[in-house]
Amino acid sequence: MSNMKGRQAKRIRQESALKRTEAQLAEYKTGLTDQQNEVKRAKKEKDKPNLSLAQEWVKTLTKKIERAETTIRNTQANLR
Repeated sequence: MSNMKGRQAKRIRQESALKRTEAQLAEYKTGLTDQQNEVKRAKKEKDKPNLSLAQEWVKTLTKKIERAETTIRNTQANLR
């Protein structure tokens, strides 16, 4: 595979990148669920420092999920 050049190599790289991005997306979604639960817990306990931190994480993870989904869509479109 190291000598492979051109379109075949590009396709293989894109497919492996797609798998990695999908795996990362799954991790982001799991993390988002955990952080949303943390926000609920912090609100219930009126834990201000942890609440703001958890809210920032939710915001960050939401952006990462959006970007990963866009990347997946674009890469799949390019593979066709």
